[in-house]
Amino acid sequence: MIIHNFHSGDFSGSAKNLAIAYSKNPDLRRVEISQQELDNFQIASVCFFIIISTCLDTFRIVECDRFRREHIRCISQALGHNLSLRKLEFVHCHMDDERVLILSSALQSYGKLQKLRIGGGSVGPKGVVSILQILKTNPITKLHLEENEIRTGGAKSLSHALKTNTRVQDLSLSTNNIGAEGMRSISDMLKINTTLQKLNVATNHFGNEELDYLSNVLTTNTSLHSLNIGEIDVDSKGIEQLCEVLKMNTVLKELKLPFNYHIDAVGAKSMCEALTFNTTLVQLDLTSTMAAETDYQLFSEVLEMNISLQDLDLIDLYMDHEGNKEAKEVDKKIQRLLKINAKPKNFREQFDAKKKKRICCIGLSWSPISSIHAQFPSSFQQDALDLMKVLQRTKSDQRPTKRRKKTELHVLSELPWEIWIHYIIPWIAMMHCYE
Repeated sequence: MIIHNFHSGDFSGSAKNLAIAYSKNPDLRRVEISQQELDNFQIASVCFFIIISTCLDTFRIVECDRFRREHIRCISQALGHNLSLRKLEFVHCHMDDERVLILSSALQSYGKLQKLRIGGGSVGPKGVVSILQILKTNPITKLHLEENEIRTGGAKSLSHALKTNTRVQDLSLSTNNIGAEGMRSISDMLKINTTLQKLNVATNHFGNEELDYLSNVLTTNTSLHSLNIGEIDVDSKGIEQLCEVLKMNTVLKELKLPFNYHIDAVGAKSMCEALTFNTTLVQLDLTSTMAAETDYQLFSEVLEMNISLQDLDLIDLYMDHEGNKEAKEVDKKIQRLLKINAKPKNFREQFDAKKKKRICCIGLSWSPISSIHAQFPSSFQQDALDLMKVLQRTKSDQRPTKRRKKTELHVLSELPWEIWIHYIIPWIAMMHCYE
């Protein structure tokens, strides 16, 4: 039985001690009842607190055994008399379709709830229908239903409702076995919905085809800022289309792909290529996907150019090995560059000037773009290097001669289109970032 921070408005502990906390601070705003077996007396105490509290903002019940239907009925009725509650969470409390139906009956007329989390239960498609009734009458912006059993039917019902919903901004459906059809229905919803900003569909059974379908939708979606597709059945081939979309996407800021063990060096190169073009992504989670030291080295080189990424997670067993000093050094370099990206612009001006000078001097012979596009003939790469020297000389020489200008224009006009697309345009765009 623990009570902490109730003087500052937070309470976490047993239902028995809730009355003590309330007597010391009637302005409790966040209450969590956790890890205990609730009896009728304790439930009555909790319900009485909910009714008389005028400041309660967040109410959570976490990992409580013997959470019976009578208990959820009493709490639901008490919630109907509270005027301040905005966030409600039931986590690992044996919530099922019948309990959700009872909760829905009380909350339909509430009209003030902004966050609803029902996780770690056995809520199925019927329970989703009850939750949709709550959505109709409450301004819910965060809906978390992780670790349930909504399956394909529940995913389809929810997707159909969210096509017209303009309030939900954060949706979590991880570990729900929504399947391929359920994922496609969610992707179809994203074609129409312009409100959803955060989506978590991790640990669900869908593969490369569904990820390709979702990636194509992201080319037109203008609202999704965060996407979690960790621990799904995809490989390096499956994320190729996603990486192509990332080159052009200017909306997505957080991408999580952890525990996709089949993403190998090919997938790492595709992601690095995407990062050379992407200027929006701030957080990237690839935990337990990269398997070789060369992958880490490639990411460290990309971060020399990418100035937007601030959080990159590549941790796996390879990096944790105590004897691998080289991998640790690469990781230190990555973390250093991420910290620099996270600093405000006024703190980065001096570093950016040095980085710009270093990139100009080394040129495309250093850039990871040349290694990524190694499939092109060596003559193309040599032409790009020659052009780099011309551009560097033009940039450093304030008074170039007329003869030199004519030669430079001739070189530019004779280059193949592949050089323009894969080398010149990315380099010029990169240099503009440092102006």
